[in-house]
Amino acid sequence: MLAVQAPPKPIKMPRGGNSRIKVDDNTPRATQDCKVCNRRRIKCDRALPTCGKCRGRNLECPGYGLVLKWGQGVASRGKLAGKSYPIRNPEHAIASMSKENSNLSMATPPKSTTTSPRSKTHKQEPSFKQHAPAPLKQQPTFSNVNIVRVDLLNQPDADADFEEEDGHLGGGCCGGSVDTTGGWDDWLVQNGGGLNTATTTASGLDYYDSKPTMVPSPPSSVYSMEYTPPLPDFDFSYDLNSQLPTILQNNSVRELIAHYDQTLAAMMVWIDTPSNPWRKIMIPLAMQSPTLLLALLAVSANHLSAQNSGNNPAYSSAATRYRDSSLALITNRLKIETQTLGYQSPDPTYQIRDKMDSDATLAAIIMLTNFEMIGSQTNAWRTHLDAARTMIKLRGGATQIASEDDQTSSFLLSQFFVIDVLASTTTFSNDDAKDFEMPVNTPTSGREELFEDFLKVMHQITRWERQLSNPERTPPSIPPPEAIQTRFESARQRTARASAAFASVLTVEQKDDFNHLINVYHHSGLLYAWRSLYNFPSTNPLITTSKQELYRSLHSIKDQKRFAVDLVYPLFILGTESVGDVNTQQYVQWRMKEAMAVTGFSNCLAALAFLDAYWSEAGVEESWVSFARKYGDQGHQFLLY
Repeated sequence: MLAVQAPPKPIKMPRGGNSRIKVDDNTPRATQDCKVCNRRRIKCDRALPTCGKCRGRNLECPGYGLVLKWGQGVASRGKLAGKSYPIRNPEHAIASMSKENSNLSMATPPKSTTTSPRSKTHKQEPSFKQHAPAPLKQQPTFSNVNIVRVDLLNQPDADADFEEEDGHLGGGCCGGSVDTTGGWDDWLVQNGGGLNTATTTASGLDYYDSKPTMVPSPPSSVYSMEYTPPLPDFDFSYDLNSQLPTILQNNSVRELIAHYDQTLAAMMVWIDTPSNPWRKIMIPLAMQSPTLLLALLAVSANHLSAQNSGNNPAYSSAATRYRDSSLALITNRLKIETQTLGYQSPDPTYQIRDKMDSDATLAAIIMLTNFEMIGSQTNAWRTHLDAARTMIKLRGGATQIASEDDQTSSFLLSQFFVIDVLASTTTFSNDDAKDFEMPVNTPTSGREELFEDFLKVMHQITRWERQLSNPERTPPSIPPPEAIQTRFESARQRTARASAAFASVLTVEQKDDFNHLINVYHHSGLLYAWRSLYNFPSTNPLITTSKQELYRSLHSIKDQKRFAVDLVYPLFILGTESVGDVNTQQYVQWRMKEAMAVTGFSNCLAALAFLDAYWSEAGVEESWVSFARKYGDQGHQFLLY
């Protein structure tokens, strides 16, 4: 008799990879779950740079924070793939809508662009049109206006590049043709007489006054404050509130936003992480504000133009037009506020009407300051700083803004502080010494921001220097050099502690480079102090030691391209200590030109012009600060940021 054997128990195989990767409790973590863990409905360990659970399953972790992914149409697959509107049955929708509302009409939707060959002439897209309500009396935002899609932009193919047409980008915002009956294009300043950006003013408002007093209200065919009922046969899984404004439905505009997200935002910070505020704060805020969105597009187009060495005039034309359009909106905002308060004596108890709009306006001004760093050879950045200072005053000052404990306002104030402090260390004049207005103090957030402590010390040094240079003021009590050394050493230690939070996203070599970068700013600050406060001769041991350490640390950074944008100011300081030292002069020139080639920013040109003049014209043992004051009296000013 045969014995029946029980079947062997199946061997449990792992589902793939080591599903449990232990993460050190002391490792810095992200503030939110990754998208993959959210979709899998499991608890994310929030490890940096990618979550351990994704690594354990051999899954591609998208990281944390805002993830932009542009697709053609409202869906990338399924029944709605390639469609411009989330309508399952367009023919039925047209019939239903014509019966229910004679005032609302829609043309037959085009066929999916994914199945039709690309043609040079773009076909007309459908439009939803209503009777025009009264024009808006206030500047709209994308968040409080029900956006109605109209036929303003003939959508190009997904891979369409910028095409120059009639002297500018497709006659409209940025590529593609435009319905001239009115649209977002009405917000853009028409091509013509450029702005005079070569002068600065005391109030910082005259530059913006060169734009129209009132910005044209958006045509009613684009924005409607009225309620729009949902259309028949909509796919209700689609979020109607996420419908993009008309300008964002253009592929060339999306290209500019993607370039900002992937390239520019990464260059704006010391270390790029998922919490990068230039990406996490600026992009969502731009989606709510035409003012900031236009400034962002201007910077992106200007940078692409610089990267292409001006070979694509469409980028340059778009950059100028976006900048002027953003300035028109900024002007409108500043005039409304200053007419309410009076520029000279703002009321500290005044409550800003719209905080979001105020933040967006300040962000746009800061963004346009970066615009001037890319390809402009004017002093317009000084006027932008004056306008930003005006906005801060209108909100009750830096102390009031810092007390709001708001992440967006705190970030914007901090960025203005950085720009203002660096500008005050390179721009001097006799009038500036008398009428100098100190940079706004950075908000005290309780966080250890990278290199913020170095800037605070330089801020105080600049204050003392201006007091020493103004004969009408009582000379300040300058601390001994040992006290300055102590302050900078404390700043170095605090910066090193703050950088530990990013240890998990840096390789060993990158950590070494970052430590060298800390030393670079340490000795740059010391050299600035020795020259501006004490006017030590070049043979002073404090000068020679810091110069040698600065050169050694600069030369020790292996990944020069990664930190190229951060090294231009220290290179400038090294150049100021190189009178008669031809080898160091050539090194500084080569490295600054290399930084411009890598970053696409040309602000080093003005600094190199100053150094050439200083090296050839400065008297024996003349401080670069005193030379810069005479240089500034001749109208030469520059910012390294």
